Amino acid sequence: MTSIGRFRFAAIAGALCAAALAAQTGDAVLGPRGGTRPDHGGPCGDQLVQYVGLTSDQQTALETLRQQTADSVQTLADEMHSLRQQIDQLIAAGNPDACAVGQIEIQAAGARAQIDAALTAAEAAFVASLTSSQKTKYDAFVAMNPGCTAIGPGFGPPHPPTRG
Repeated sequence: MTSIGRFRFAAIAGALCAAALAAQTGDAVLGPRGGTRPDHGGPCGDQLVQYVGLTSDQQTALETLRQQTADSVQTLADEMHSLRQQIDQLIAAGNPDACAVGQIEIQAAGARAQIDAALTAAEAAFVASLTSSQKTKYDAFVAMNPGCTAIGPGFGPPHPPTRG
């Protein structure tokens, strides 16, 4: 790959990381039908609670799980933001070292993988807390409302693994 090709690849990968960061930090994002999905609740969260039939104890546990997940994801999102700034500085300096940019992108991919793992683990913990009837209802709810998972809206569904 030529140095121009590597630079373009690094720039595209950086843009993707920035988009992922915005989605993970709770910034307003477009929902499946074009509306914004607010953090922890809103129509999607309210519908989930009603459809699945969560008890008040389950709702409290879910809010706690969401907050713990948000805290851990925020730390990683801050790390990704810092890495993005480093890449921007390298590019702004002119004639950036593609290897240096690539190394930072690899670090960002590691943080992204940690975010994905945190979201997946939180989702699994929530599902494990449901009765079998609630699990069936939850699966049906998610199938009817893509992006409306227990660790969303705001987080949305876990992202596919990063390919390296």
